Amino acid sequence: MTLFAVLLPVVLGGLAFAAYWCLRNNGKWGVQAEAAQWLAQRHSKTSPRERAWHSRGIRFALCIPALTVLPIFLFLPETWGILSHLRQRQSGNLSSYRVTIPATWIVLYHQEEADGRSWVNGITGKGIGRGDNPFRYDSLSDWQVRTTSFSQPEMTDYDRWPPKENDILSRHPVNIGNESLTCLDYWPSYDWGPARSESATIAHVTCGGSGRLRATFDGPRSQLPVFYRTISGITPQR
Repeated sequence: MTLFAVLLPVVLGGLAFAAYWCLRNNGKWGVQAEAAQWLAQRHSKTSPRERAWHSRGIRFALCIPALTVLPIFLFLPETWGILSHLRQRQSGNLSSYRVTIPATWIVLYHQEEADGRSWVNGITGKGIGRGDNPFRYDSLSDWQVRTTSFSQPEMTDYDRWPPKENDILSRHPVNIGNESLTCLDYWPSYDWGPARSESATIAHVTCGGSGRLRATFDGPRSQLPVFYRTISGITPQR
């Protein structure tokens, strides 16, 4: 969430500057294009029909920068997600597991250690073009999938502080090969935390089980089904 908040002004500033630069230079490009067109047509003696099609092509070319910037603005989280997958092509590879991360999920970090520990995490959200407002802090989700070490000497947060029974809203069992995984949808009982009534729209999920696999999700409840499908699609690897 913090990284998104830091990078968002930079991305928007870059898009705004690109749009301003294109609009500012549009007139100059138009004059240059018209001059070049007039000279070319004078020497080639093209027909009126050919000149009309040539003019339409130039006008369309001048619109390309704006047509490129607009989709990026409307689908900013999705665009960022696709680019993050291109940058980290092996982000779905964990120690002994393979997770298919949705193309529009933003991958922030991925690492594998020799002792079996591995993790991939990031954020996800919907752009304005899909009816959401990514500029709201509560419209984005944090997600993580990780594995513990082969020897499992360390205790994870799931093992140290499992949700209290009274805080658990539901359980979602998942079978991954021979491993049984349980995802607990809970509402944390913090004295300083948000009101429990917000659990209708915001979800906190932690997943663990008998094996090395762990996963977490924090964000809008509307994005939770995609998280469950992603966890259910994890496959063991040798």
